[in-house]
Amino acid sequence: GVTAALTQAGIAVIKPDYRGHGQSQGVPEGGHFSPVYTYDDMNLISSIAQTPALSLNPNRLGTLGHSLGAHTSLRVAVVNPNIKATAYLSGVVGSIDDILYNWPFSPMPGDMPARVQANRETLLAKYGTPKTNPDFWGSVSAINYVGNITGASQIQHSTNDSTVPKLFSDKLDTALKSANKSVEYYTYPGNDHQLSTNATLVNSRLVSFFSTHLQ
Repeated sequence: GVTAALTQAGIAVIKPDYRGHGQSQGVPEGGHFSPVYTYDDMNLISSIAQTPALSLNPNRLGTLGHSLGAHTSLRVAVVNPNIKATAYLSGVVGSIDDILYNWPFSPMPGDMPARVQANRETLLAKYGTPKTNPDFWGSVSAINYVGNITGASQIQHSTNDSTVPKLFSDKLDTALKSANKSVEYYTYPGNDHQLSTNATLVNSRLVSFFSTHLQ
């Protein structure tokens, strides 16, 4: 898997359990209409410098996220100038407008936890929709802040991904290039949200990317 490929290349990997997931305490709130998973990532990143026993260099930090995790990674990248490299795999990396209106096979509202649904409905009731209040929803869309990113970016997505549309990655690639940021964008044929069909090439590109930028 991805973790094995990176660690075999000498790149240390720390995998978070977000609140309410795995063995972590708290309530899961989802990563699109709540900032708390971003807080969890930021706290984990901060703990690296505060935990010398890990023997990790806090000045050589990169993040990698898949699907929802890519959205969280984008949020981290635009607020944390210490991130040297971020990889987005099959990412939900469009604007909130895209998430609400350009996601044909979105799992919302069908199978998302009630807390996630409540967060979304509360925000929509308070601020209106991206159609009626584009300024607010634009202000909470991480893709609109890619000018703040200081590190490199790598995007990977299957062309016919029916779980998360490639359109999201297209828009992130365009936004990064418009902001004159370093970005690599790789696409693969077929409908493979997990990128498993091309795993060897995906992992090779990830290893090369992080090895280059985490110097």
